[in-house]
Amino acid sequence: MAIADWYESEPPLHRVLAAELQRLKRRAQARWPLVVVVAVALTAAVVWKVARKPGQYRARVVLALTEGELAGRGDVTPLHELRDYVGTVLLSNAALLELVERRGLFARARAQFGDDYAVQLLRDQLGIGVWRNYFQYSYSYDERRTARIAIAYVAQDPDHAYEMARDLTSIVIAREGERRIEAARLLAEQARGILDAARAELAGVRAELNAEVAALAEAERRGEATAVAVHRLRAAELTLAVTRAQEAFFALEQTTTGGALQAAATAAGLALELTVVDERRPPRVERPLFVLVAVGVFALGLFLPLAGIVIGAFDTRVHDLEDVSRLELTALGHLPPFPGDDVGALRGRGVPRRAVPSWWPWRWSR
Repeated sequence: MAIADWYESEPPLHRVLAAELQRLKRRAQARWPLVVVVAVALTAAVVWKVARKPGQYRARVVLALTEGELAGRGDVTPLHELRDYVGTVLLSNAALLELVERRGLFARARAQFGDDYAVQLLRDQLGIGVWRNYFQYSYSYDERRTARIAIAYVAQDPDHAYEMARDLTSIVIAREGERRIEAARLLAEQARGILDAARAELAGVRAELNAEVAALAEAERRGEATAVAVHRLRAAELTLAVTRAQEAFFALEQTTTGGALQAAATAAGLALELTVVDERRPPRVERPLFVLVAVGVFALGLFLPLAGIVIGAFDTRVHDLEDVSRLELTALGHLPPFPGDDVGALRGRGVPRRAVPSWWPWRWSR
């Protein structure tokens, strides 16, 4: 027989599968009480697991980020940059670790895997959203730019989720204030340094001019015409240099004064305003009964055929002629139905229990 003929002689796979499922169905029907008990037990386990599973509650606090009255021309800030700034700069790993230590969160995981793993667990339950970000447009004198920042936290207890969201919001506001103060301090120090350098340069030019004026007077007293001409030319150059240095110093003083004012405004919180505009405390909601009923119906519809297939496949009893043929035995005939043929055990048919002990046949077989 050719390979193609042998392949064509095989029955289709879907027919074989359907026939096998029908056979398992007939075998499962012979033991339907056990199938029902197993399916109901599995369904009850699933429903109990779903009923005992704790819910997830999401608390949210919304912040409004607004330019102050004295804010300068800020750079354009896209959504992802503002989100990264809040998530990595304001909510840094050090700040989150301090929160974990203060609240005693993830104690077991922290003891087993370290502080970094505890911080990562906290970040997994933390969410940051940014929308209505007008900082991604250019500065306008007519209207101040604003943005909305949402700090969300997910936990199994609604009160804990709300408290954590508020704590994270407090950290964001406090860290932003510290950053503004630090930026103001650095700007003031930089302005003082530039102004001191300009003042020192002006003082040096003035000292050189005074020295040249004194030398010019000494040369005139001695009557040295050549020296007088040289010192007079040098004094004129230094006078012009002093004038230029004074102009530069006064202009720089005004600039640094404006910078100091801007730094003071930033330090006072007038350049950027970060305020809470909305809070959402999640309500405590019990799992509805219809959800458990729906889960039970779905699980029962799934486990009932699966239990029938498994029990029918591992049943070692012979139920019909097909079971005999699968054992490669030749069926010579069959008995017609008779009263009591559906009773499986001899005890059920009225045969009394034997009175001979179980060790007695073993004794005579020696």
